[in-house]
Amino acid sequence: MRTYRVGTRKSRLALKQTEIVIEMLRARWPDVAWEVVTVTTTGDRDRKSSLDELGGEGVFVKEIESALLDGRIDLAVHSMKDMPTELSAEFAIAAVPMREDPREAMVSRYPSFDGLPEGATVGTSSVRRRAQLLALRADLNVVPYRGNLDTRLRKVRSAEGPDAAVLAYAGILRLGKASEVTQVFSEREFLPAAAQGAIAVEVRSQDGDVSRFVRAIDDESARREVTVEREVLKRLGAGCRLPVGVRCFCEGGGLSVLAAVFDPDGRGGVDVEIKGFSGSAEELGEIAAQRLIEQGALEMMRGK
Repeated sequence: MRTYRVGTRKSRLALKQTEIVIEMLRARWPDVAWEVVTVTTTGDRDRKSSLDELGGEGVFVKEIESALLDGRIDLAVHSMKDMPTELSAEFAIAAVPMREDPREAMVSRYPSFDGLPEGATVGTSSVRRRAQLLALRADLNVVPYRGNLDTRLRKVRSAEGPDAAVLAYAGILRLGKASEVTQVFSEREFLPAAAQGAIAVEVRSQDGDVSRFVRAIDDESARREVTVEREVLKRLGAGCRLPVGVRCFCEGGGLSVLAAVFDPDGRGGVDVEIKGFSGSAEELGEIAAQRLIEQGALEMMRGK
């Protein structure tokens, strides 16, 4: 029996996502064995510095890609939102499995977002989340907040950390922690990051054998959605370091998208909504980004 080595980060969420992928692969290929290989990334080693200080895009990916390139692993499982918008030619995304709920969620010792006291501390290290939090409530004290999901949930619950934190709902659901969620925001209230809730299964671009196995778990709707969202970031020249939110919906054969660029201090923003698009995912992402640029998105991201 051939064994394929699957690379991933060491966090519990990363391991859970890898488990999900392997279970899907085993269901399609019961005669193939899969071995998990954990890799420590730059983002895992340094939990105090901001992602911007660490270099932004790729801080949770580069070391795993190195292991893929030198043959220590045969495929890699990532959170798609951690992936650079442009891959090196050596790599390919062979599958985007069915997507988990991409919305944002709040965990707090208080009953709701509106129920947070004036001046409450809300933890996040995302400039996108910070901008939207301050746009919704300028009185909030938004503080840096990194660490794995379990740690962030525990600190809020025990009063060691801020009064509340905004986190990806998908990760909370995957770890079975939905009961700890105080509020789930709609996309119109709080736009998520591009590709939030999606998993990327990365392979060497020339490895047709592995690609053949992995392509069996690709979900067309999830792939089209994240292609639109990532194309918006690519065309804006943005990444996880900048206040860009985007959500694409694959509905009835067509595509719809909500996208926005926010003032980092929550003093406004520009947005676009396109419904029922019948062209390619890349084309929709390009159109949405261009409409944001025409409204001054690039200047806003530069703080001008």
